[in-house]
Amino acid sequence: MAVPRPRSRVPRMTTTFGGSLRAETTARLTGPGGEFALVDAEVRGVPWRVYERGPHTLRELAELAATWGERVFTVYGEERVTYAEHAAQVRGLAPLPDVPVDPDDDATILYTSGTTGRPKGAVGTHRNHCTNILNTLLGARVTATIAHGGVPPEPDPAAPQPGGLCTFPLFHIAGITSLTFTPLTGGKLVTQYRWDPAEAVELVRRERLTGVSGVPTVGRQFVERAVGEPGLETLTALSMGGAPIPPDLVGLVDTQFAAPVSSANGYGLTETTSAVVANGGQDYVSHPDSVGRLVPGADLRIVDPGTGEDAEPGEVGELWFRGPNVVRGYWNNPEGTAAAFTDGWFHTGDLGVVRDGWVYVVDRMKDVVIRGGENIYCAEVEAALFEHPAVADVALVGVPHDRLGEQAVAVVTTRAEVTAEELQQHVRARLAGFKVPERVVFRAEPLPRTPSGKVLKRELRREVDG
Repeated sequence: MAVPRPRSRVPRMTTTFGGSLRAETTARLTGPGGEFALVDAEVRGVPWRVYERGPHTLRELAELAATWGERVFTVYGEERVTYAEHAAQVRGLAPLPDVPVDPDDDATILYTSGTTGRPKGAVGTHRNHCTNILNTLLGARVTATIAHGGVPPEPDPAAPQPGGLCTFPLFHIAGITSLTFTPLTGGKLVTQYRWDPAEAVELVRRERLTGVSGVPTVGRQFVERAVGEPGLETLTALSMGGAPIPPDLVGLVDTQFAAPVSSANGYGLTETTSAVVANGGQDYVSHPDSVGRLVPGADLRIVDPGTGEDAEPGEVGELWFRGPNVVRGYWNNPEGTAAAFTDGWFHTGDLGVVRDGWVYVVDRMKDVVIRGGENIYCAEVEAALFEHPAVADVALVGVPHDRLGEQAVAVVTTRAEVTAEELQQHVRARLAGFKVPERVVFRAEPLPRTPSGKVLKRELRREVDG
């Protein structure tokens, strides 16, 4: 079936930085002559704004990594590998051949999580990955510039080595981001065999790490375990993504540490090579329910999924993105590519809305519960339930109902005693009555998740509807 193309009745949203200090600093750094200046380019017939600076290919990144010499690159258990040792291992596995590499050559095939269907191999280019890590570096530079009174600080060769604990699997695009960003700054990448919050706190203390990254459940468990712990003064950032982040968690990060720790959220998919929208710092504290603003060079459309036309301003629609971090398509899957990409625009399958330049994701299209003709966005109800102190984890699913078509069921794990009626009343006090779950199912075991942290709602639907 042909995919409808959106009309230009409503202009698309291009990268806009708004009026906050972070936004103004970003605009200055990406403007003409800036360290992260954007220039116009056309790739495969699609207009983009791309970074003028490098690295432009993963080959350039590998060559840069080798220059860090005896700095520690990776830490896993008792194993420590320097950049020099890593470069020797790379040469032993693959003699970088003396051939030209173009930024728009294919570099990776990463498979989607497959939570709503068969996994597809997203073909990422060198430009996709390099754009992603430069976006990350720009975000760090903006934060440092703001902290330095609006002037970019000079590099300090005596500064301690930056380092981060990555809890994402390294086959996940967020894990790939940590793996490729670390050598860009000469940092140290620390990983675990499996997630353990007590060990994570000890690793931050022992390795004097500056950042921790993971899915929201990991972030919450880390914060709860780290509160009151000494020796975490080096920690400056907790970055989360891969699933909706409850707004209350942003407040926890902002208030529960002795030294300032900035929370950050990246919204993106495998097809957008990690975050295509980002929120962080005080912007995130003031807009904890938003995934943030577009990254530099990205464009956004909000499309009515029923008509294929651009939605009216302020209306909910499907998020479509275009830009230098959007992959070119799916490997050996022309049907999947045609269904998900239109003239360079990627259809995310997520519903969202833009208000005053801030992007809000309300739900996956396939997860919306339609109760008696009313749309219930799961993420909104889940966020309300997360505010209850007895709730440890929660997922909302829709199950068939003879009269209403669907009804909403909340599947909950708890950290304290609470009744279904108390949780329903908690939601009723915050949201419209039709959004209150008809049923609350308490689960003794953790919610089923993919290796990348997404809740397997299809399994939960079978459980509660069985």
